Amino acid sequence: MTQNEINNGLGQLVSRLKKEDAGYARKVRRILIYWGIYFLIRSFLVIPDSVENKNIYELISELIYVFSFLIIVLSYIRICKIHKNVNYSLPTILMLKEVVERYHPFSILTIWNVIAVIMVDVAFTLGEIDHFSILKSQLIFSGLVLVVATVSLIYWHIKYKPISNAALKLIKEIEGE
Repeated sequence: MTQNEINNGLGQLVSRLKKEDAGYARKVRRILIYWGIYFLIRSFLVIPDSVENKNIYELISELIYVFSFLIIVLSYIRICKIHKNVNYSLPTILMLKEVVERYHPFSILTIWNVIAVIMVDVAFTLGEIDHFSILKSQLIFSGLVLVVATVSLIYWHIKYKPISNAALKLIKEIEGE
């Protein structure tokens, strides 16, 4: 591939990235508002009610919920900052490597989100211990997590994998020269 073709491909990718990063930051910011409101409601309305009820399982469950939602909110804040503050003026190879990292479905933030999901599972199980068997609560929660993870990966594959692949292709072409 010639230098001119690489520059054209890079220009098209950067144009698409600016649009996608801005859109992704807006989308995450909207989700963050909902999570933040839910976190505040859970923190200031539900926990005091649990303390009054004096049910230790319910109180521990609510504390775990709040802490897990805090992890999710902080994770979304970080994701929003990453996509809002992209530096497109970095050296080409470095910028492309950041694109691959930014649009990869698994990152360090994924680990924090998995920890939060596990904590939500524990909280759900503790909170429903009087209503469901532990096995039934695990089946319900695991089924929901599996559906959400599958839909999310399909969405990533359709929407964001082509961006990552285009960046990888340009990296190989630039490094191959």
